[in-house]
Amino acid sequence: MPYIVTTARNWAGRIGRFTLTVDQGRADALVSFCRQGVRKTGPTTFAWEARDYVPDSDLRVLLVSNDPAFLGDR
Repeated sequence: MPYIVTTARNWAGRIGRFTLTVDQGRADALVSFCRQGVRKTGPTTFAWEARDYVPDSDLRVLLVSNDPAFLGDR
């Protein structure tokens, strides 16, 4: 699931403090997003923080699970 941050640049200058929190939903699911400095903040949550952030690419998060219902597939 992408989150577009590069083309929606309607703020003035850098983002002073940016925090991305990702919840993988359940402990047996896998989550991946390519950022350095990601911290695990809870059993299913991860956070990435940046200061004076200027997006250089859109944010993409990959969720993987063996349970099709978890991902919305039927």
